[in-house]
Amino acid sequence: DSESDCKFLVNYNAPDPCCPFEIGIDPNVSGCIGQQLTLIANTGLGSYEWTNDAGTVLDSDNEITLSADTRVFIEITSPTGCAKKQEVNVTFEQSPTISLPADVTICDGVEFMINATTTAGNISWYKDDTLVQLGANKILEVDKAAIYKAVVGTGICETSDEITVATKPSPKPNLGID
Repeated sequence: DSESDCKFLVNYNAPDPCCPFEIGIDPNVSGCIGQQLTLIANTGLGSYEWTNDAGTVLDSDNEITLSADTRVFIEITSPTGCAKKQEVNVTFEQSPTISLPADVTICDGVEFMINATTTAGNISWYKDDTLVQLGANKILEVDKAAIYKAVVGTGICETSDEITVATKPSPKPNLGID
């Protein structure tokens, strides 16, 4: 054998997936019951195809709007023919409820208890948009005029209600003549 008869066989496995782009959507996404949720894939990647479990094409844009629990798939094909597919599980959660009493006027210096009715475990209480109390306490004691707001829930399923507390001068007692 001479040196010219040497042959080399090289096996090369391309990385999988070999597409150099990111779809840009989390695989598990949550929304609130009664609201729509829009999933948006990174733009400018090529052609887009959203499908459901049955393979039915739902949309061919980089975004899709959903309103119920589902599983969808997005497949993006680049102009060079590289295709990438991702599964996205979408769940919708019930928003907590919160209700505060009607607006009220109190006398100066008199404490008033705002009692919240809520399905949530914790409440963030605000006085004129400044956080004043956080926790499980459903009662906020106030003695000043302000707009008080109670916020429940986290992130996308957040609900709030507010009450305006006004004040008026306290009556001066008349004890009669000395």
